[in-house]
Amino acid sequence: MHKTPIVTYLLITLLLAATAGTADAQIYLDNQSSCPTCTDGATTYDPATRSTGSGSDTVYTSLGSLSSNIQAGQEHLLRSGTYTRNTGNVAALQISASGTAGAYTVVEAYPGEERLVIIGTDPAKLQYNPDPSQGADGDTSLSTMYYPNPAVGISGSYVRVSGVKTYGMVTITGDNSIFEYNDVGGGGPGLNGQTTGQGQVIMIHSA
Repeated sequence: MHKTPIVTYLLITLLLAATAGTADAQIYLDNQSSCPTCTDGATTYDPATRSTGSGSDTVYTSLGSLSSNIQAGQEHLLRSGTYTRNTGNVAALQISASGTAGAYTVVEAYPGEERLVIIGTDPAKLQYNPDPSQGADGDTSLSTMYYPNPAVGISGSYVRVSGVKTYGMVTITGDNSIFEYNDVGGGGPGLNGQTTGQGQVIMIHSA
């Protein structure tokens, strides 16, 4: 007569444990040079060893995949390394998932790796614009249009980005967003008809 309550208790305990494990899982960005076993979207990432197979976290290996899988109101941790994406229109790292006032969508460097996360638009352009004053003759290839697209774009609201290093523009169009403790520079590509000078390093528009 007492077996049913015990079995029920065990089932509830197992379900709660499984649910807790899912809630505790983190989302990471790591590159395959630092994590040779990482495959895009793997769910067995172990941040302590930067490897997959023995962990319970999700890892993405490209800016495109991370951008497409950012979860609203969740934390996303970026591991040290160099990440680039040439999109031609959107930012290399585009964050569109909105959080809330009580639960921001967070994209930040892994603790201790602040500003060792390098985000660029082109592997050949991991440097600042070679000639910021160029453009008087109509050629802007080394100034405002040096980078093919922005490095970081925040279009969601209640987003916090922290601890990255960028080569290229940062665009913020989402309300109530926080962009802190980052090393940014380079500017460009020039938007809104800008044809001379460095290009905006951080552009806040309609936010």
